[in-house]
Amino acid sequence: MLDRKEYDRFRVGPADPAELRSRDVERILQRLAQGSAGALRVEKWADSCEGRPIHLARIGTGVKRILLWSQMHGDEPTHTTVLLDLASFLLQLPNDPRAAAILRNCTLHFIPMLNPDGAEAVTRFNAQGIDINRDARRLATPEGRALRRAVETIRPEFGFNLHNQNARTTVGQPPRPAAVSVLAPAPDKLGRETPSWRRAKLMCSFFVETVRPLVPGMISRYDDTHEPRAFGDTIQATGASTMLVEAGGWPENDIEPLTRVHFHGILNTLHAIATDEDLRADLNVYDSLPNSNATRPVDTMLLRPRILGGGAAEPFVADLAIEHTNTTRLGDGEKSDGRIMDVGDVVQLPARVAVAAHDWLVVPGTLAYLAEWNPTEALSPEAVSTLLARGATTVVGRVDLEHREQVNAVDRERELPFHWGFVGELKEAAALERVEVLEQLAAAVHRGLLAVVTDRANEAAWSRVARFGLPLVPPNHLPVAGSRRETYLDLVTQAARAYKLLNLFGPRGRVGREAVADLAAFAVAEAGGAQVGIVNAMPVAWEKLVRVFVGGETVWQDGQRRGGSPGRLLRRNA
Repeated sequence: MLDRKEYDRFRVGPADPAELRSRDVERILQRLAQGSAGALRVEKWADSCEGRPIHLARIGTGVKRILLWSQMHGDEPTHTTVLLDLASFLLQLPNDPRAAAILRNCTLHFIPMLNPDGAEAVTRFNAQGIDINRDARRLATPEGRALRRAVETIRPEFGFNLHNQNARTTVGQPPRPAAVSVLAPAPDKLGRETPSWRRAKLMCSFFVETVRPLVPGMISRYDDTHEPRAFGDTIQATGASTMLVEAGGWPENDIEPLTRVHFHGILNTLHAIATDEDLRADLNVYDSLPNSNATRPVDTMLLRPRILGGGAAEPFVADLAIEHTNTTRLGDGEKSDGRIMDVGDVVQLPARVAVAAHDWLVVPGTLAYLAEWNPTEALSPEAVSTLLARGATTVVGRVDLEHREQVNAVDRERELPFHWGFVGELKEAAALERVEVLEQLAAAVHRGLLAVVTDRANEAAWSRVARFGLPLVPPNHLPVAGSRRETYLDLVTQAARAYKLLNLFGPRGRVGREAVADLAAFAVAEAGGAQVGIVNAMPVAWEKLVRVFVGGETVWQDGQRRGGSPGRLLRRNA
């Protein structure tokens, strides 16, 4: 496989394929075509449901007709980058032995992004809400009709059906990410052998043997249930030897190598088709591929901590299975709340990271009211560390509703290790009678204000604030980090009360299934011993705070800030 430096010489797609959108694909194809002296021909083949262009590109002069299509599911972008990089490679290195054989013996037709609307919305489906890969029979989608027309026009001998599978898919024992899954779909439900189906299996075998040294123990066979609504099965039935390739998960945070692995596999398989080398592949390689595991891994497993704040009156022992990656696809790039996916005796679930937590007491992370922090200011590293050392997973600042600059900064982007939000301050309830203050309040609500705080409330003020859907909260009802001597039960009670006051209750402020994984863990030896009945009343030993999790990610460990900035702006009713 080419190393990253070598690959970067012809790379035209982003290192994170999820960044690609239809306009990027169009720009890259046009640039490649303009510099190709006619070797790469690009045409707008169709329009998507929302009017975005679907491009069909062609390169090579050989008699073997090959159709490759990618991203028929909008959130499956890896092979879109691979196809764009492949075109660049063939154009820049036409004398490479593999490129020369492909260009001489094959004509490649490729649709790099079949579902541009789904890519724009980062969703599997098209703008009609239809799974294009279940539209091969009815052709209700313009995207499905475009692919069908390409098949009828080109009459390919070979097909590459390119996808991303759930990034949590695993294979083998112990489970490893299934970075590659392949399938030669049957042409009919009876599974009768045909010459084209056999060659598709040989293509799969060759692909697997090519990438196996790069991803040992990380290759599986995709579910081979015949699906007559799917394009892969339908195109296989036309006599085109069609191979499904699924890019899956990756064991490291940097997912860039996954693109190079699949580029390596597709380039070499195309070369094998060009030279008939795939005919000498070992069919047993495909037939002996393991199926993907039925159980998918979680990101983090906390093993046997005691839990307070999980609905029981006293701490109880349970494993916590946590997911904190943004999506089941790789490289989403957007922030998302990590969740507790399972609670109890769930040690059998595979996990990317397992943490021995036998001596821990796990409670909900604290919500800290920081009255001196307004949205025009940045929190200093020292302030952040102090808050984390007090188990803060959500920090709430204060906005002077008569200060326009502060109001306009409520939804400013920030990089913080905890969630944040703001409440509005009214120095006098009578201020709400002024039009400019009401306008400021409306603007702050639009930007995500959580509540209004005042200790001088009256019925008229409450009524005006309620019209905006906001609670009116006395400031002394919001907890201030480290303001008094607390017990562990106090932490749990205060967190639940604060989230409820701010209308952030539900999945926050507790330790339970589907709750946001904002947690504080204390190394409290007594929590694992016979004195568990008195844990509730024990004073909080802040010096024993060993970890703070925000959205399931470790942000504080053993007295130091760790990890990234998974925090997000919390809005009312969010």
